[in-house]
Amino acid sequence: MKLSIYLIVLAVIINTAYSLYTHGHNGRPNCITRIELEQRNWRNNFDPTRYWICSKERVPATEAKCPDQQFFIGTKNKCVPISEWVWTPPVDPPSLA
Repeated sequence: MKLSIYLIVLAVIINTAYSLYTHGHNGRPNCITRIELEQRNWRNNFDPTRYWICSKERVPATEAKCPDQQFFIGTKNKCVPISEWVWTPPVDPPSLA
C-alpha cells in the first residue's frame, strides 16, 4: 500500500515537472506577451551556447550566440563563464514559435 502511494506521488511530481516544457521544442518564443518582451532573452533548450532574443512584438525571437567559453543561464538571463553555468530543467516561454 505504501509503495503504491509513493509511486503515485512520484508520478505526479514527474508529470508536473515535465508539463512546464514541451518535449522536443527549442524554447523559441513568439514574442507576443509582455513578459517575453520585458525579459527579452530566452534559453535555447537544445544549445547552452545560444539563446533567443525578443526584440519586436509579434515577431518570433532571433537567435544569438554567447561569447566563447560562455553558456546562457536562464536563472540569470545572461551568458556566464562555463565554470559558473548550472543545468536547470527547460521551461517554455509563454508562447512558442
